[in-house]
Amino acid sequence: MRPNGHWNTRFYTRAFPYASETVALLGGNGNPGAATIGSRHIRFQHASYDHHVSLGYSPQFIAQTGVGRMVVEMRTTWLGQASAGMGIRSNSWLVHAQGKSFSTAHRLETLSGTPIALVELCLVAVDMQSRRATPVPDFLPAQARAGANTPENIAGSA
Repeated sequence: MRPNGHWNTRFYTRAFPYASETVALLGGNGNPGAATIGSRHIRFQHASYDHHVSLGYSPQFIAQTGVGRMVVEMRTTWLGQASAGMGIRSNSWLVHAQGKSFSTAHRLETLSGTPIALVELCLVAVDMQSRRATPVPDFLPAQARAGANTPENIAGSA
């Protein structure tokens, strides 16, 4: 939570998956991945945050412009299994950026490339003073149109 009392992107991308894992544990059925809950979700949260920074949405940009971002929807699609202790990686890309919103996708996969999950985030650009949606920064639509950060291009460069 930010010092001003508002939840931010980091909180949402960490809290909701963590909460779903906690609910699964409380159901009494056990969960073999429980020992790694914190590290798994913190790793994804960092991957999502790092991707947004790589697009140009850095803490410095936010401080200079006053334009932040907030998650309005997060969707996780299960695609396959990953056994305990298995290495995973995340490929992230900008799906669209238009008007006041943008979306990113993050494909989690094994080190051999087998898909595990797809996490999609829809975000809005926010004027941090007024706390109202504002047009996305110019660099986002330009990158979305260029299509340089798509799964195909990421896979081709690996």
